[in-house]
Formats: sequence, structure tokens, C-alpha cells
Amino acid sequence: MTELLVGKDIIKYYGKEKVLDISEITIKQGSIMVLMGPNGSGKTTLIKILSQLEEKNTGEIYYQGDKINKKDSLKMRRKIGFIWQKPLLYRGSVYDNIALGLKYRKMGKTDIQRRVNQVLARLKITDLKDKEAKKLSGGEQQKVSIARTLITEPGLIFIDEPNTSLDVESIALIEEIIKEEVKKGVGIVLVTHNFYQAKNLADEIILLRKGKIVAQGEEQEIFVKQEELLKYL
Repeated sequence: MTELLVGKDIIKYYGKEKVLDISEITIKQGSIMVLMGPNGSGKTTLIKILSQLEEKNTGEIYYQGDKINKKDSLKMRRKIGFIWQKPLLYRGSVYDNIALGLKYRKMGKTDIQRRVNQVLARLKITDLKDKEAKKLSGGEQQKVSIARTLITEPGLIFIDEPNTSLDVESIALIEEIIKEEVKKGVGIVLVTHNFYQAKNLADEIILLRKGKIVAQGEEQEIFVKQEELLKYL
């Protein structure tokens, strides 16, 4: 698989405390990397740094072979999608929220309408189209957030604990969508505490503890050593 994003020698401090020390991490096209670890292990900090949402103290990040400098951050972020544990929605309708990214890209009104209708159907939320986004339930808001990410067709998607507000049926739908995106060549980085989800989705699992990678490998390698895994979680 082709390398999509590579992070090398990444170190991050909060004050005097070193919270992240990663020698190398590689995300590949058309694959799912699952990050696991206890609360405070650095999972969310790592994905924020890799996606240029947070600055690192030292280290280098490469996207599709090109080194990313500060001036390149915005350009890179336009190629990346984010799905957070707590959806960040704006005032306005579900349609307005989902269409926003395409409006920034100067897409025509007819094309925007077509794309929005497609992604609404894909997430099974067509009936929410004209509703006020911020007044929806937590699970509905999460689906709107996912739709808003998918509509821009990113090459890499970071997903941070997406299950919190979703019912079992919705989780199954989201997992199916993740698999569909991977078939298109999209790289996925998923943060989860859900063992079943990790086993079901992961091509590679990375375990973090105190900001360091303590185990790394394919799903079969990691879960065959369940006792070793549990001591880190």
C-alpha cells in the first residue's frame, strides 16, 4: 500500500510535561489504522498533530511524500476529514451544515444539491435535511458531522471515538461506510476503546501509553496477545 502520511520523531510538551514521543508512524492509502490506549495516552493529541490542528515541538510530517511546513498546513487540511467525539455543528439547517465545505470550494449550486442529497441518503438522514442542526439528538448530530466530512471526499479521515452518541444500528452503518471509503483508497485513522470494532475494522493497531507506542502490528498479531493488550488499556 502507498504511504499517505508519515510522522517522524514527533515530540510534544504541555508545559514541562512530555505528552508525546513518537519515533515514526505511517498511514497508508486504503487502510484502517486503529489507535488504542487508556485515557490520557496521547491518542487525540497525536491525530491533532498529524492533521496540523496542533503544533508539535519537534518532528517532521510528510503527506504524499511532501514535507509539510507551517505554510502548507491549510492546504493539507483541505485534503483531510475529521469526525470528532463531540460534533461541531453550526447554526442553520442540516443542509447548510453539510453543504458548507462545498461552498468554500466554489462548487455550483446544482452540484452542491446533488452531492448533499447523495450523502443524506447514504447516512439515512434525508428526513433531517431542513431541520435545525444544533437541535438534533446527539446521534443525529454525529451523522450530520460524518456527512459533512464525506461530502468533501477527503483522501484521509481521522475519526475520534465516533460511537458515543450512536445506537447499535447506526454504529453498524458507520462501520460499513468506513469500509466503503477504504475500498476507494481513503486512509482511515480511528481512535476507539471498542475491542470488537478494532478487530472488525483494523488493518493495523497501534497501542499508546504515556505518549509512546508500546505495541504495533496487524490485528491478528495484537489480539492474539490479549493479556499483553489488556495491561495497556
